[in-house]
This record gives sequence, C-alpha cells and structure tokens, in this order.
Amino acid sequence: MDDTPDTEDEVRLNTKDEAARRVASLALELINARRPLEATYINAHIYPDLDRNSFFRALGRDCERLAACGMHVVKSTQNDEQLYQIDEKNSFIGDAKLTQEEALELQVLLSPQVANPAFPLADELGMALLKIDRSFAEQPLVSTRRPKKGPDRTLQMLRDAYGQHLLVEVGYCDAAGVKSTKILAPYGFYSFRDTLYCVCAEEKGSKLEEPRTYRIDRMEKPKILSGRSYTVPDSFEIDDYRALPFQMGPTVGTAVFAAQHPQPDLVSLMKAHGTLEEEEDGSSIWQVPASSWEAAASWGIAQGLIPQKPEELISAAKACLEGAIAHA
Repeated sequence: MDDTPDTEDEVRLNTKDEAARRVASLALELINARRPLEATYINAHIYPDLDRNSFFRALGRDCERLAACGMHVVKSTQNDEQLYQIDEKNSFIGDAKLTQEEALELQVLLSPQVANPAFPLADELGMALLKIDRSFAEQPLVSTRRPKKGPDRTLQMLRDAYGQHLLVEVGYCDAAGVKSTKILAPYGFYSFRDTLYCVCAEEKGSKLEEPRTYRIDRMEKPKILSGRSYTVPDSFEIDDYRALPFQMGPTVGTAVFAAQHPQPDLVSLMKAHGTLEEEEDGSSIWQVPASSWEAAASWGIAQGLIPQKPEELISAAKACLEGAIAHA
C-alpha cells in the first residue's frame, strides 16, 4: 500500500540538498578548526566518495560558494600538504548591535516560524533570535509548542540519519492503522498543512525501493543503524513530491488537461503529480487529482494547459478567463 498524505497528494528533498549539506559541513569544519585543516582530512570527512582529483575540483567550487556567502577560504602549503583556513579578516565583521526597530522587525517576521509546528528548525531559530539581541530574552521565543518526546525526537533522529547518510529503523503506522517496522533512507523533508513528512526509500532485501512519503508523526522508536550508509540519487528532487497549489485539501475529483508541446520542467511536474499520456505529435493528456476546480483551472491556464474535463473544471476555466477579460 502506498502511504501518501491523507489528501492523496504524492508529494518529494532536492538534488541541491547534497551540495548544500557538503558546503555547510565544510563551513562548520573551518569555523570550528583551531588550526588550518589538511586537504587529506577534508577529503576523508566531507568528500569521502571522491578521488583526489575530483575532490580538489569539488572543494574549489565549494570554496567559491562560501566566498559568495562572505566566507573567504585561503590555501597554503606545508610539507607537500595543502592547508585550508578561513580568512578571518575578510570574512567576519566586528561586533554589531541591532537597533530596537531592527530587533522588533526580526521578532515580528520570525516569531511565527518559531511557533510553527511544521517548521523543523523552530527551536534552533528561537535560540538564534535570543543571541541576536538581549531584548529577545524577554520574549517566549523558545518554542513550547510540542513535547520533547515522540515526534520531536523522531524528527531529530531522522535529521541526524539524513545528515550522516545512515539508514534508520522505525516503527510505522500507515493510514490504514497497520503497524510495521521499516528500514528507511531519508531523502528529505517537507511540511504540508502543518504536518511534517519525510521522503524515504525503504530497504527491501539489499536494495532501496523507489522513495515514498511518510508522515513523521506516525513513526516511533527510531534507531540509527551505524555503518549502514546510503546515497541520495542525483536525480532526486524534493519538489517532485510537493503538492501543487490546487491540491490543498480533500480531493474532489480528477482534472484532465491537454498540453501542446509542454516544456521539460512542466513535463516532469506533470509526471510527478499525475498520469501523463504523451502523443507522437508532441501533445499530451494529463490527469491529476484536484482539491479545487477553480484553483486547478487558474493554475492550468497559467501553465498554458487546456481543460478537458470534468465540466466543473471547464466551467471554472471559463469563469476565470471571463473575469480576466472583464478586468483587462
């Protein structure tokens, strides 16, 4: 049984996530280092799957990415070993204090995320706000929205497993109430209608199956399996699993659109969220679950799609176009 969200949306982390994780790891290693880091050490701890030549190319690109973010890395050589460290003079500024107005603006803008149960880094954000200015300490920004047992611990364990690319064993209760033990490879996370999901590939035998979406609040007793590593495929994109704008809520039916020579990005999106029948002449018929005919019609028109059925979708599209003409 495919365990999709309750809205029947098939929702997917991003291939860029792996590069972001690697750059973040490099930045943390360099920030925490008390001496220049040897290239051999960086290769073994952050780029373990790359040979020497590929490693130096990747490291060069990642150093350029850090420089674009304001963190400049300098290279030196000692005993035939290349060393890397942060150029502190050109990377960091001195102490800075926010004005009361700036502190208030940050509080207003970011406090909702601290209290949002679907935001995985809410507690970390609350602590960061406390460090920005002492005035934040007067506000209850460290979230008390969830207990520290259950989903919070599970989420943290999943994040740790994802960060280390290690398999995790969890107890899982699916939408039908069936409980089982699964060995999962976390590929990424997303939230949908205040519920957290993790896109994982389940290990069956010695192979990982196609990734599916799992609700984190249905997981229990997570256990990271040391030494059981995995690799996120380069083709994986979390956006392929996210719900489309017209899929917010219970499904009301299947929308059918015709498309004439759709762009590759749109084709990928349609395949991820519905059934796409492609013809030899370049045209396509797309069937996709919808939660709102009006929203589906509006989205389809914006993408250059032609509504085919049901009648509710066609009527909604006509009304949308007539409204646009009236306000033209």
